[in-house]
Order: sequence, then structure tokens, then C-alpha cells
Amino acid sequence: MNRILLFNGDEWGNEVYYHKNLKKCMIRYTQKTLQEYIFEENREYRIIKWDDYLVYKNQYNKEKYCKPWIEVDKDYFFEKLECLPPFKWINDGFNERFLMSEYMTHNLTEHNVRIGNKYYTSICPDTMTLEQSIIEITNENQN
Repeated sequence: MNRILLFNGDEWGNEVYYHKNLKKCMIRYTQKTLQEYIFEENREYRIIKWDDYLVYKNQYNKEKYCKPWIEVDKDYFFEKLECLPPFKWINDGFNERFLMSEYMTHNLTEHNVRIGNKYYTSICPDTMTLEQSIIEITNENQN
């Protein structure tokens, strides 16, 4: 059976699996059946495919946590660089970027970027490249 999720439309959902021996759908990490859980919670739920939920969750997190780039000082940049092992660290001489190895949620973490002698930070998906960061920073500073 594919992974599915009991989804109530807000930030959280619960994973549902089929228990072969009991021949029932169960809520993961509980001993409750799907029907018991829905009755006890007294909320409206729908079951969606896991992949559909991940798309929703990524968009939700991006809208909730991602903020505009802010300029920070050199001390802030190096404090972040030295406090945890950097993730995806890139330094081409003029531009530099690293992600914090401690994630805020799912695929979002703090990005720290140096462009020349200016330093910036923001919460972004870990898939964002240095080039995408530079484009966003440049566009935000032009407005």
C-alpha cells in the first residue's frame, strides 16, 4: 500500500497505514483505527496521497517561514559559519554561500550569502542555489 495521510487542512496530518493482521487502517504511532481516531478528534478529515501532501506542506512552509533577504554584518555571517558545520558551502572568491546544517522545518534552513563585501541572510528551501539567491537579493534591493 502506498503511504497516505489523514489530512485536516491545517499544518499537521497523521500517517495512515494498513495493518495486515488486523485488516484495518490504523493511525501510525497509535493503536487507534482510522474510524476511532476521526470520531475522537471530532474533526473533518480527508485522505490524500503522501506525495500530494508533501507538495502542500512544502508550499505551506515556504509561505509561512520564508522571509525577504536582510542585510547583516560580517560578524553575524562568520558567527553562523562557525557555530555549526556549514552545509552546501560554496565560495568562488567574490560570492559565498552556506546553509545552516540545523533545519527549521522539513526542507527550510537559514541561508547566509556574501556578495562582495555585503552579507545577507534568509530562510529558504535547501534546494535554492547560490545563483538563485543572488538573483533574489538583487531583485529585492532594486525595489
